[in-house]
Amino acid sequence: MSRYILIFLISLFFNCKKNDDCIEIEEKRDINGEYYFYFRGTISGVGGTNEDGFSEDRWASGKVSKEIYDSHEIGDQYCY
Repeated sequence: MSRYILIFLISLFFNCKKNDDCIEIEEKRDINGEYYFYFRGTISGVGGTNEDGFSEDRWASGKVSKEIYDSHEIGDQYCY
């Protein structure tokens, strides 16, 4: 039985693909003990975007842990 679990875990490890989506941190905010990065967001299906699909006047945000928040500065690339 443990052999099957080991085979399953090995196949899971080799078949999982890491998602390397990255953003450039434009702003950092600590709001009531929760930590956020703000960045230019991609909004599909909405007019007013440039050729890359980014809206020039829209922001997106993502909540991160305090450790990640403290380890990145404005202007850094953050990959998740």
